[in-house]
Amino acid sequence: MGNTQGTCSAHPSHKDFSDISQKLRALLGRRKESGKEQLFPAMPPGQDRQEGDNPPAVNPSSWYLSRPLIWFREAKLRTRIKHKGEPKGETRVAGLGNYGLRGTRHSVGMAVLDRLARQLAVAEGWRVDRRCCADVALATAHGLQLVLLKPRRFMNLNGLSVASAAEIYSLGPGDIYLVHDDLDKALGKVAIKLGGSARGHNGVQSCISALHSNEMPRLRVGIGRPEGEVTVSSYVLAPFSAGEQERLEQVLAQAVTCLLEHIQSRAPVGKPGDRG
Repeated sequence: MGNTQGTCSAHPSHKDFSDISQKLRALLGRRKESGKEQLFPAMPPGQDRQEGDNPPAVNPSSWYLSRPLIWFREAKLRTRIKHKGEPKGETRVAGLGNYGLRGTRHSVGMAVLDRLARQLAVAEGWRVDRRCCADVALATAHGLQLVLLKPRRFMNLNGLSVASAAEIYSLGPGDIYLVHDDLDKALGKVAIKLGGSARGHNGVQSCISALHSNEMPRLRVGIGRPEGEVTVSSYVLAPFSAGEQERLEQVLAQAVTCLLEHIQSRAPVGKPGDRG
């Protein structure tokens, strides 16, 4: 994936990060006993971190992490992604949206993932992965291994789930497809975008910030812009209209076809799924 290989002569080991983590915990273990708020919550009894464990998913509404610990987690994630070694041949597809508001225009990315799971016969295979706070399903398409993901967080926090999943599955940013709604395209229009800016999309921006990269390819699914005096926020958070619903299944099928064709076209030569 381009410049994913590091150039340093010696990279920090997981044990190095574990030692740093222990020192940070000792230094920053003070708590703020004001109501339910805790500056640095302790691990539950009997659940001390062990070497090789993945960090628990962070609940932004109840966890207040100190700035040095945030730096530590980000440095660890960047190192593991950048120096991940040989790729596993997996591709992650993340459908962005508000998990509790599925069926709305803003969550059409999750609707595409549901349609994709049905087409690949894994619709019953969704499971909750608490490590990345998301629904996950494993699938195979044309010999390629796919990991489907639907974050269980609000749209502007989707990146936390995507970044945690990238760490768990040892994937680089270029291995991750983001599927999301696009106001600038009419309903029925879908397109692949190879990296670049978020173009004002909060879910995409969250992923860029969490992964420290804008290399992720995106599948943009048009939803059109509101008419009259309807605000953008009201429009995207509302369900599709009756007329739009009649076209939606065809749009989802079109989006899935576009996505699979692009994933197939990027399969390495000589690997499973290669067109040759």
